[in-house]
Amino acid sequence: MAVGVPVLLMGGLVLDTLSGLLRLLLKLLMAPLWFFDRWDKESLVLSIPTPVRRRLLKAMFGPTLAWTILLHRAMPDTRRWYDRVDERVILGALPLRSQLHALTSLERVTGVLNMCDEFAGNEEYERMGIRQLRLPTMDYCSPSAQQVCAEIVACGRDWSSWSAKPTVPRSWP
Repeated sequence: MAVGVPVLLMGGLVLDTLSGLLRLLLKLLMAPLWFFDRWDKESLVLSIPTPVRRRLLKAMFGPTLAWTILLHRAMPDTRRWYDRVDERVILGALPLRSQLHALTSLERVTGVLNMCDEFAGNEEYERMGIRQLRLPTMDYCSPSAQQVCAEIVACGRDWSSWSAKPTVPRSWP
């Protein structure tokens, strides 16, 4: 019986060490990559030919979304999924299928302005009573005010008629 106690203590020590190492690894992975700040990332990305850039961004969409979900679950207080801008607008990451019910019932979301080129939207929107206005914009690219206005007019959407809050998905983590 006494032999089991040191093994349990050693097991706890190993678990504590592994836990500490995992926390350190997670901290390093979540740290900002300050050494990339010397370069203009937007210019670098924009220098890639558009068809190649579009393919790269679509290939990176899944892993980036998974990383964003992981960060949100690991740090829900600092990596929120969305934030309110005012009473009618919520700015956040793309609404996941599992969040749609809460967004419609608790947040009263009735519309989504989807600016993700990589994400066409959720097929559940219509069933949940959510309208989508899609302005596909590639990551690291900003639409001009004229493009946004032209798209809204072209789609025939009158945002002022929406009864509640639209949410604006962003494509960055």
